[in-house]
Amino acid sequence: MKNYILLLITTILLESNSCSAQNFIDISRQLEKKTSKAINTKTVSFHDLRVALLKSGWLNFIDFTKDTLYILESYDIQDGSYISRLWTRKSIIQYKYTKDGFDFNQKKLFTKFTIQLIQNWDTISIRKEEMLYSSSLPVYTIYGARIIFGSIPLIAYIRFKEFFYSKRDEY
Repeated sequence: MKNYILLLITTILLESNSCSAQNFIDISRQLEKKTSKAINTKTVSFHDLRVALLKSGWLNFIDFTKDTLYILESYDIQDGSYISRLWTRKSIIQYKYTKDGFDFNQKKLFTKFTIQLIQNWDTISIRKEEMLYSSSLPVYTIYGARIIFGSIPLIAYIRFKEFFYSKRDEY
């Protein structure tokens, strides 16, 4: 009887985690629909990379029932590399992905100010900064997202040009 109860509890936990993971995959697919319109030369998608991270356990720090997940992503068309930062208030993962695979030893992919604006979900300031300080060449597009997990996940998305103000910004 004890073994049956233990098996039942384990099955319920695995199914609830699987449902949460499936929700993340569905959300990731929704985000990809927004970015794929902007970038159609990629062979791998950010969705593919997020799913690979999920399946390999790199996203185990996310509580898919109650966390808020922030995402910053950019694609360099010149060298075909992807950069991304995914974080909650508890943990962070960031990487550069090339044809050679994932490189998790990336420390400064986005400016502290950009990260702060995304975490505060200050889209008005993002647009202001973009207008004032996105004049560097080449111009990179950054995709930002905020996902609030719950019974019905809330998804917010923004696409903007990379901005940098030398007197303030640092990586």
